[in-house]
Amino acid sequence: MNSKKAIITWTKALLSALEGKTDKEQIETIQRLSEILKQKKKTYLLLPILTRAEKQIKQRQRLRLSFARKMPQDFISYFSKKIIPFFDNNKTIEIVIDKNLIGGFCAQSSQLIIDGSLKTLLDQLKQSLQE
Repeated sequence: MNSKKAIITWTKALLSALEGKTDKEQIETIQRLSEILKQKKKTYLLLPILTRAEKQIKQRQRLRLSFARKMPQDFISYFSKKIIPFFDNNKTIEIVIDKNLIGGFCAQSSQLIIDGSLKTLLDQLKQSLQE
């Protein structure tokens, strides 16, 4: 197995092993991974595995809110409070202006997309009229 595949495989295994564990258990799991890699003489993989795992964890914790144009901060605060219950409550919210949207919004996390954009509604209407 080449290094890139090994990093991907070990990262998936690590993330799976860390899921639902306490901080102490997560540290113990990472220490065990380090020991395994040391036995296999592949300690050089540890940093790339941890870096990739950290990136994926951050991505899972992000909620991206896309709007067609800049919205007032009070609206964003109100809207965020209303939309966050549909997602995991400990998400980091990222606000994006998407010029491809005509109006409405799109909320996207790693596991769920809520598309309330006018563009999508118009595309669906167009498609239904063509049928």
